[in-house]
Amino acid sequence: MDEFDQRSWWTPTPDDAAWALPDDLRAADPLNGRDCGWVNQMRPFVRHFSQPGEQVFDPFCGFGSTLLAAALEARNAHGMEIDPARAQLARTRLQRHAVEAPVLISTLVNKTPAAPIDLCLTNVPYFGCHWQGEALPGQLYASGDYGSYLTGMRAVFHALRKQLRPGGMGVAMVQNVVVGGRVIPQAWDVGRILASLFTLREERVLCYQRPAAALAHASAASNRSHEYALIFQHSRARLDLQQAAQLLQALHAQGLPVLVHGSYARWLASPTLMT
Repeated sequence: MDEFDQRSWWTPTPDDAAWALPDDLRAADPLNGRDCGWVNQMRPFVRHFSQPGEQVFDPFCGFGSTLLAAALEARNAHGMEIDPARAQLARTRLQRHAVEAPVLISTLVNKTPAAPIDLCLTNVPYFGCHWQGEALPGQLYASGDYGSYLTGMRAVFHALRKQLRPGGMGVAMVQNVVVGGRVIPQAWDVGRILASLFTLREERVLCYQRPAAALAHASAASNRSHEYALIFQHSRARLDLQQAAQLLQALHAQGLPVLVHGSYARWLASPTLMT
């Protein structure tokens, strides 16, 4: 079984047949389950970033792979899925494994999760997948353009910041995608969103065994066999007071109007009370 250690990359062990998405559930999905994550992909992160009995949450729970992985590691789990049909597929899959894990039909932007969140672990929806299901408001798979996709993604993680316990960890699996012969830097853009809302701690690269063919001269195409696990924490870096003071002085020296808000403004007013 894979373990989380200092390796910056590894190749996850393929799922046992018992944990794979059943064929009947796959056939009922508009994308034929092609975006279903592996249970074994998630288990090392569950073990390393949570304790038995804690709550693992997936805001894009899809087919319930994360929730199943959490249950196998003696964690409690709950999730959200905006597409009602997929939510039912996840519930059916979990019921077959006798796993009790609530799956709410909604998005984190609009609904409070079923339980507290100790660890957020998810595979994010990817852009440009040609979604064939219902195009509900907030369905990131149905985003008409990349800007709308990123706006929606930020809204979900901004809502997560209000729900993830202080000090709690999160892991978002994401990859850059190729759409129309161009690379869309989805992984890096999601990383920027996470870094603006949380403390981005680390990354891992997960590599998958896929067939590879020879390329014509100067062709750049790859078999797209890796993805990033972006690891973040609900904590904000402390403000560097000296650096902030230097910036403020420089702005004043340029004669620019400056209005300071937030905790730094309170510190400027009463520095002895905030140390």
